[in-house]
Amino acid sequence: MVRRLGTFTLRREGASWGGMEIAVSARILGDAGLFTDVIRHEYAHMLVYLRDGSVRHGHDRVWKAACLEVGCEPMATRKLLPR
Repeated sequence: MVRRLGTFTLRREGASWGGMEIAVSARILGDAGLFTDVIRHEYAHMLVYLRDGSVRHGHDRVWKAACLEVGCEPMATRKLLPR
């Protein structure tokens, strides 16, 4: 992963959807705080999908509410990159 710190991916399993994956960039493995934030960020995407079956929320208000539930700042990943 070069441009992203993490992703939530929904995978097709046969004729239906349901395989879910959270992946993180190796670049964040040395920073425990950033790693935790990215995992929570991606878990919020998964939580929204599990609740309503849609991956189209992106970083909208539904996703932001899920972020607060799982304990992360409701912001896009690119804002988490160290400057």
